Amino acid sequence: MPLLPDFRLGQLARRPPRALLVLYLLIGVVPVILGAADGAVVLNLRESLPRNAERNLATTSLTLAEQADRSIQSLDLILSGLSEYVRAAGVTDGASYQSRMSGYATQLMLNEKLRGLPMINALTMISAEGKLINFSRYWPIPAVDVTDRDYFQALKDDHARTSFLGVPVQNRGDGTWTVYLARRLNGPDGNFVGLLLGAIELRYFEDFYRSISHGDGDTVSLQRADGVLLVRYPTTDAIGTTLP
Repeated sequence: MPLLPDFRLGQLARRPPRALLVLYLLIGVVPVILGAADGAVVLNLRESLPRNAERNLATTSLTLAEQADRSIQSLDLILSGLSEYVRAAGVTDGASYQSRMSGYATQLMLNEKLRGLPMINALTMISAEGKLINFSRYWPIPAVDVTDRDYFQALKDDHARTSFLGVPVQNRGDGTWTVYLARRLNGPDGNFVGLLLGAIELRYFEDFYRSISHGDGDTVSLQRADGVLLVRYPTTDAIGTTLP
């Protein structure tokens, strides 16, 4: 009989109570659970971070695209208004375009159209022979020939096309990178009378992209629908080239 309590104590020593056994198991299992939870969090972050970055990039791209589109639309509205102005002045052919639009009053009017539009560098009237008729930037009008420009070649013989966005060129006046939006002028019988041009200074977009950049590694590019690179920040020598 005296050995019974000692036997029970020995049994307790060799077989821990159920509560202690459960505690031991939890001590061993908790790190596994925590490790699995950490792995799930990391996996979720790995999946969510690219998704969030992609959503943010899409939102930013859409905002920048709309900003560029509004700039182009603003210039297109100006050129459309100038087209109506030319028709209202009685221009029907190349000769009347030259005689009625080459005066100083027209040059002042072109200058007035540029107020409040910092992205537009100049407005120009071009004859059917590719010569300047009037120009918002200078008076007297400089002698310039644009027959080699892509917008002149694209619109001169294409009666179906009304406007054209050219490739970036360095302005012959001050060397700044510029892209021209050109609008074709037709006479009453559809004959080619000349062009109206709006010069968009690409530095305006470059400065804007610089202002929204978050730091090193950010790259913002504006391309024409066919892949021609119009603007890039940081700057590059590839302006005007076609990117795949």
